[in-house]
Amino acid sequence: MMWNPLLHWMAHVGRGTWGGFKRAISSLATSEIEVAEEARRLRTRFSDLAYAEFFIGGGEHWQAFQPLLASSPHQPEEAFLCGARTSRTVTDLRVAADRTGCKFFELWVDNFTTIRLMGKHVAAAAKAAGLLYEPDISRRLANDLAPLEETIRSGFRTVPPQTWKVRSFDFEVMGWVDGFLPGAATEYVSIYEQRRYFLQTASESIELPKREAIFAAAAIGRVQVVQYDATQQELRVALKAPLPQSYARAACAAVGRASIRRADQIVYERVPPQLAAVIMVGLGQTPPPFHLCEENTAGRRR
Repeated sequence: MMWNPLLHWMAHVGRGTWGGFKRAISSLATSEIEVAEEARRLRTRFSDLAYAEFFIGGGEHWQAFQPLLASSPHQPEEAFLCGARTSRTVTDLRVAADRTGCKFFELWVDNFTTIRLMGKHVAAAAKAAGLLYEPDISRRLANDLAPLEETIRSGFRTVPPQTWKVRSFDFEVMGWVDGFLPGAATEYVSIYEQRRYFLQTASESIELPKREAIFAAAAIGRVQVVQYDATQQELRVALKAPLPQSYARAACAAVGRASIRRADQIVYERVPPQLAAVIMVGLGQTPPPFHLCEENTAGRRR
């Protein structure tokens, strides 16, 4: 199935509700697709690749990002198209790439395509196509990350609904278990399947988004849930504890690659050490002791 028309629709309307997003999927889906599950999968992919943001401010709305051609100082001759796009955007960029001597690639990812350019003049190609160009997308995304401490501080202090079913995130099994655990992230579910998430501390309950609640509990409990392999440049988390939306987007869109599943982990590939450090520190995790500076030609660090 091809989900490019869904991206085109999102670019045209700009923003909408979660229910409208699922209805759009249903109208394009074949009969064997489970719409709710596909909507969750596409939401993660589209958010990670910086096409759109979902559940803005904890609500039920999504908003498409403006098309942007993005590069990294580590790979200045490679660029990735972010933002929701129309077929005209793709055509214009293809023509601009040809005119500026860049190579244009449209690559399949999960039944939709990603757009890449390679060449010495990706900035000129973006200008010719009428697109904004960002030469350091890692820095731009990292600057937009709200520290977890700030998220906890601004969370709503309230009493959880006592008649709802409760589950807690148990770091021993890296997953949700029935019942209440002190000091954990908790999920309360109503009989109508409405869900609310809380960070439980010794003195209060703080309502937070789901992923933020898990990482907040990890930070307070000094549990290391993010691992970074500097040799492979891979950032890894448990399958049931994906990075908060903005952090996952920074890890994925900075290199133009969606996360992958490997056994019981989510793996974010080709994450440079500088960005990995920003992500881990922002989430209250301890980064590994790697060097962030480069060596000059004389062999001395700078």
